[in-house]
Amino acid sequence: MKYFLRKHVWLLALMFVSATVGMDCAWGDEPVGELFAPPAGLSFPPLPPEPVAPGRMTLPPLEQELAEKGGSSLYVSEGDAVASGFAQSLTHHPTLRLPESWQEPQPFTLGPPYLGTGPIQLFGRWPGVDGYAWEPRFVQSGSYQVFGLGIRQEGRDQVAVGHQLLLDFDLRLTGTERFHVQYRPIGRDGSGGSYYQFTRPSGYVDASTAEPSRYWFEGELASMFGGYVSPFARADITVTAGKFPFAAHNFLLINDELLGVMLSQDNLTLGTLSNINLQGFYFFNDVSAPYPEDGGAVGLHASVDHRGAFHELTYVYWGLQAGGAGVHHAAFSRTQMLGAYTLAARVLLKFAPADRFGDGQLYVLEANREIDLGWHPLGWEPHFVFANAYLATPGWRSIAGANFNRLQTAFEVNPLVSIAAGLQPDDRWGLTGGVQCFRDHEDTSLTLELAVENIRDKPAWGAGMRYQEKLSARTWWELLAIANASDDPARDRLGAFASWFILW
Repeated sequence: MKYFLRKHVWLLALMFVSATVGMDCAWGDEPVGELFAPPAGLSFPPLPPEPVAPGRMTLPPLEQELAEKGGSSLYVSEGDAVASGFAQSLTHHPTLRLPESWQEPQPFTLGPPYLGTGPIQLFGRWPGVDGYAWEPRFVQSGSYQVFGLGIRQEGRDQVAVGHQLLLDFDLRLTGTERFHVQYRPIGRDGSGGSYYQFTRPSGYVDASTAEPSRYWFEGELASMFGGYVSPFARADITVTAGKFPFAAHNFLLINDELLGVMLSQDNLTLGTLSNINLQGFYFFNDVSAPYPEDGGAVGLHASVDHRGAFHELTYVYWGLQAGGAGVHHAAFSRTQMLGAYTLAARVLLKFAPADRFGDGQLYVLEANREIDLGWHPLGWEPHFVFANAYLATPGWRSIAGANFNRLQTAFEVNPLVSIAAGLQPDDRWGLTGGVQCFRDHEDTSLTLELAVENIRDKPAWGAGMRYQEKLSARTWWELLAIANASDDPARDRLGAFASWFILW
């Protein structure tokens, strides 16, 4: 020990001095830090500024960033913004950000709080050894819509006002099992709601129904029956049974509420493939394909990520219960993200006999880009530009597209909407492009769109607009407008659709 102290006494002395320099304690009347102050008149040159590489982005001041990107403009008064001291940097934004105490509106809940932080409240468990515990929670949400529309198409005028109601009931047993029911009591089968029409034929159009539009159960086999199988068996398979929504390939192949059963296996990996999701389904009714008779459908759907690209593959055989030969559908989609660009290519194929309109194909290209021009006229920030192109042959038909709102579909400019909605296409091609702008921290959105669609060498030109504005935490309104012009008078269209929503 003595040898160690003698050998390292200089190191101990240096540590002692380093620990005391700059402290507020003093030796006598002089602070320790002043003992090591530089002599009077001696100064050190300032450090040179940090080099900035060409094209390197510099961060704005925190006050400016809060003012321009702080959050919604609905929850803080302008007086609070002025009192915060940051109002001098405001341009078109009346406020800075959400208050720290703000909470997102929650639906009506019975049982454990919705997104609560309290202890888990158990109530039974699935049978079997080590069955998963139940934590029942009932959640009710919905929306109510009031709308008015005026449109002239095919030489006829339609002026109407109406309403739509959506009721959603969700009984959650665990994190993976639930019973789900949805009602559209005044707007059945994608009609969009009931309404009173002022033009001929005038009167009230009643689309009310007591039948639920969707009802299903979903759960995981491992959670429900894990106590009966080996712990080494792969049972993380989700089963869904009932009448539930199903969509594929950006709504172009299927977009409907179908009655059947589906098995899903997700989060698989294989080599460089990730997020593999496999779905096998059998729909035995309510397949609203555009054929005279109904029929079941069986198929497989897969989605996978690979090196920044998202792929979808689908095969469906329709006509299990219909007379005559069935119809085969196959589809492939690839979505690639390239920096600010997103590109998607889709190939949808249909193989059918002549009495099912024959074979048909649909080829689609979709592109969008996130932009920031640094130019904000009247406070609007252009944020996305998009463009779509498609080519369809006469035999192409989607499998099911009844889940579109029939009242609002007529106000869409994008010709792909009519294809997906199940309208009978002919030999046609189309182009569409537009821009989406935001204002007031994205509480307000404006989408402008132009399109051209050619059917049998007769083009139709269209312009459309969608304006959406949030009024409060639970209310918002929307305005749709459209204008089409063509040498074919049946394709001329001019109209507007305004609606007000309340959510709970």
